[in-house]
Amino acid sequence: MKNAYLKITKEKYKLLTVVLLLLALVLSAGCNVSQPSGKSMQNGKSTQSAPAYVKSLSEYFAKKGITVEYAPAVTFANMPQPKKPYTFPVERNIPNNWIIGSLKWYTSGPYCFTKNYILQQDVDGKVGVLKLYERKNANGKLPKELTPSDYTLVATLDKAPRSGPMPQNQEGKVSKDFVVWNASSSSACTDWTLWAYDIRTGNTFKVLSYTDYGAEEPASRFFPDDPDELCLWYTREKNGNTESGISVYDLKSRTLLPVVSSSTHQYYGASEYDGVVYTNKKKPDGKGPGEVVEVNLSSHSETVLVPEEFNFSIADAVNGKVALIAYPEDGSYDIWILDTKKKTLRCFVHIKKFTESDEYVGVALAANEGFAYYITGKGTEAHYFYSYKEGRAISTGPIVSNDFYHSGTFLVPKYEYDLFFPIPKFDYPGKAERLKGFWTLLLVKPE
Repeated sequence: MKNAYLKITKEKYKLLTVVLLLLALVLSAGCNVSQPSGKSMQNGKSTQSAPAYVKSLSEYFAKKGITVEYAPAVTFANMPQPKKPYTFPVERNIPNNWIIGSLKWYTSGPYCFTKNYILQQDVDGKVGVLKLYERKNANGKLPKELTPSDYTLVATLDKAPRSGPMPQNQEGKVSKDFVVWNASSSSACTDWTLWAYDIRTGNTFKVLSYTDYGAEEPASRFFPDDPDELCLWYTREKNGNTESGISVYDLKSRTLLPVVSSSTHQYYGASEYDGVVYTNKKKPDGKGPGEVVEVNLSSHSETVLVPEEFNFSIADAVNGKVALIAYPEDGSYDIWILDTKKKTLRCFVHIKKFTESDEYVGVALAANEGFAYYITGKGTEAHYFYSYKEGRAISTGPIVSNDFYHSGTFLVPKYEYDLFFPIPKFDYPGKAERLKGFWTLLLVKPE
């Protein structure tokens, strides 16, 4: 394919994995987005009729004192294809008052961006490394315009073994005091090690490795309300049996605390809020995502949140809200948000059945403002942010910052042509900077 998005730079450098958007979870590059289908909209509300499962779902949650509402404000149809190179089927429509500033930065990416730090994936010779930058005026407010001159390079993180063809340091995430990342000798990651860097002391230490858990690396994420702890969920071979479970790693004390484990079920997709881990639990040979369970970190007890029969999966959990994805029998998708404080469960987005085999839906919650989500299909991707305040979905285009949704701010390219590789031959605003290895990113904070 002659014109490819920035993610194709992985083929050029063979070290750099560019992933645009998460949640534990990460969003891939892509600008081909579709509009919400107008045929099913009336006065901003969808006329989509409730699927059959909603009645029994309402009855089940009524016993828990939770009100269920099926009123998706957005209904999607299949996504259109671009008609010619360097075109976008739908323009993004980010409100101006959401844009709080800009960042001129190096184009290598991807990035973890916080108020005071940028964690950037880069290449040093033939090794993929991570570079941690700290904002010089850490105690001050974010200025309207940020450039590399506003930052100091704190550390280049490189623990990748040189025994393989493509040493890589990747999957980095940053909190107030720590950086956590994966290092391996090749893209296969079979000899992975999870490392941590203490920003306060400059010390680096090992968290876990393949010698502890085998070739399959545990997934990990910082707890939103306790960024000194990592939530880990894993599947490994132990004593000839397959074991799956959830553990907590305390970065300050450097201790691993097992929470739950099972030799008959698999845990995956964990998200935490207020001492509870929400996770999927399924039989290894079972179909669908299994059941959604709540795991109490103190008592280690489990409670079923959504039974297996409803075909739900956990997507995220932040600040009392839990994002869930339902997979009805007709092949469509419903995005639900459980508000544990208000005791409500509402479907905000319905996505009609796609005919492709590679479709996928991902959701990442912001702190209180709404949630980002993306849909893949036919090799294209749609990226949106649903605003609770506005009651609608905003087309954002690709988001190039990882693991920043919990603070409600993310980065998007100012000039979408910057996402293409090779760089377009025609002129466009920002091309001169792009040729120098820079691009401008907008800081977007939904209201």
